[in-house]
Amino acid sequence: MRNSVFVCLVLNFLLSFSLFAEPKKLLTLATTSWCPYTCKNSEQEYGFIGKYINTLLLRQGVAVKIESFPWSRAIKLAEQGKVDGLLTAIHSEAPFLIFTENPISTYQVCFYTLMTNQWSFDGASLNHNQTLGVIQDYGYGEPLDSFIEKQNNVLQIAGNNSSKRLLDMLSKGRVSIIAEDKLVLNWVAKREHIDLTKIRNAGCLPENPFYLALTKKEAHEELLIVLNKLFAEPKNILLLNDLVKH
Repeated sequence: MRNSVFVCLVLNFLLSFSLFAEPKKLLTLATTSWCPYTCKNSEQEYGFIGKYINTLLLRQGVAVKIESFPWSRAIKLAEQGKVDGLLTAIHSEAPFLIFTENPISTYQVCFYTLMTNQWSFDGASLNHNQTLGVIQDYGYGEPLDSFIEKQNNVLQIAGNNSSKRLLDMLSKGRVSIIAEDKLVLNWVAKREHIDLTKIRNAGCLPENPFYLALTKKEAHEELLIVLNKLFAEPKNILLLNDLVKH
């Protein structure tokens, strides 16, 4: 009898502990193929940013569901409230969302041409007569975002595998210059076995911060306050740096 009571007490304890340990909330975030920052490595892990956010929020009792789409569609789903927000974004991409004050990390966009093209970015302006390939609705930072809005010699692409397609277009001479984050370009080239020996870095924009952005809800505003603190903690910055290396 005592053994039965003891077993029941243990089972009740384990059950209560299990329920307590389970995430209390589910947060659905949209992203796009932006490897190695955000990309589907498995059903649970999306790039080193996905791993990072998932780790931090699980500690707060929040489970993260990450869904990948072409970037324009991801933004639209967030605007329509069909997802809770965007895993990574900058303000110009989704001004209808609320953002963390502290960034998750930074990215850096560079310009790439063929070795035979001597054009270089001078650090301030983008006045040139060559065709520039970019990803539609992507927030590159200034002065590139303003240049894209005003110029006709810009080819914007949408859909899946955008980074690879930009590299293919450059290699085939369909565009003269492409703009891409340097980590993304190197990751795509390595994964797709693309030879970069004929492609040169023609200059880079300054590093830009990117953030986690959510739809305008009271619960989301409270969560952003928590995330601001988490992003600033030295131990979490070390965790992110370690994930980047791996």
